[in-house]
Amino acid sequence: MPISVNLQDMFSYSLLLTIGLGLLVVVPIVLLLIVKLKGYKLPKKKKKNKPVQPKPVTKRTSDQIRANYLKIISEIEKNYNNKSIDDREAYLQLSSAVRGFVQEMTGVRAMNLTLHEISGLGMPSLHNLIAEFYRPEFSFESDDANTPKSIADARTVVEKWN
Repeated sequence: MPISVNLQDMFSYSLLLTIGLGLLVVVPIVLLLIVKLKGYKLPKKKKKNKPVQPKPVTKRTSDQIRANYLKIISEIEKNYNNKSIDDREAYLQLSSAVRGFVQEMTGVRAMNLTLHEISGLGMPSLHNLIAEFYRPEFSFESDDANTPKSIADARTVVEKWN
């Protein structure tokens, strides 16, 4: 059985295909050189400026901050006792008030921290209080919630914060 192998000539492919592939490589390089030599620059993306938080004109003393948050806790208690808010809403408001208090007193952005992150702050009274709030705050059914005790605990933390 005779076997014969005939190889194609090297340039027997379509000339049009060869020219097209060559242009695909050369044209972008030429365009890039023209843009660089002429000095064209691509428009830069505009950065969005973050809104500037207005700083308070006068800094409040710790006693003023404490009094303000004790008043907020009292309002939450009054709304809860009047049945204006339910257990879950009371816990949400208490958590927000205590976190706001800690943020004003220490500068730590406690509003955005999880319970695990709070445990790393070295503030055991805050950690224990927020841990107490977690279950009733995030569940729709808060049968085991002791809201009057939690309100008293929040008040104690704010009063005894050093």
